[in-house]
Amino acid sequence: MRPKAVLKILGVLLMMFSITVLPSLVIALIAEDGASMPFLVTFLITLLVGLTLWGPLRAHRGELRVRDGFVIVVLFWTVLAGFGS
Repeated sequence: MRPKAVLKILGVLLMMFSITVLPSLVIALIAEDGASMPFLVTFLITLLVGLTLWGPLRAHRGELRVRDGFVIVVLFWTVLAGFGS
């Protein structure tokens, strides 16, 4: 397994997932229902964790094996459940 490549891709996926919270944040801001703060906190935490994983490894070049792909999928679904809840 190549942990640096796996963490780099996991960071990118988390940053992409953080963007999916923005439409909910915009709708909450427009509706002025007071629910915007949890969306903002979720967006920022997910984005910062993604940047923390990706940032130090952004220059890392490495090829992935099939096993690394499985690890990425399992880790992403596990982490996604945590950030989504």
